[in-house]
Amino acid sequence: MYFWQMRVHLFRSYISDLTDQNNILVKTVEDLEADANVRVARLEAKLQKASSDIQASHNTHTHTRFVALCLGVPG
Repeated sequence: MYFWQMRVHLFRSYISDLTDQNNILVKTVEDLEADANVRVARLEAKLQKASSDIQASHNTHTHTRFVALCLGVPG
């Protein structure tokens, strides 16, 4: 009976170790996901700003060309 008790103890220890490793892995993946979400949000904000800047620049350029045409200034 002693042999089987040792095996049961060994398997329980092995399962406990695997459970601990799994919990660490889950936590690591959650941390990586959170970091990635922050980076994505920052990139989205930069992209939105760049898009707004480009649109504003385009609008200014278009408005300037329109005024020049209206005033008869060669473009």
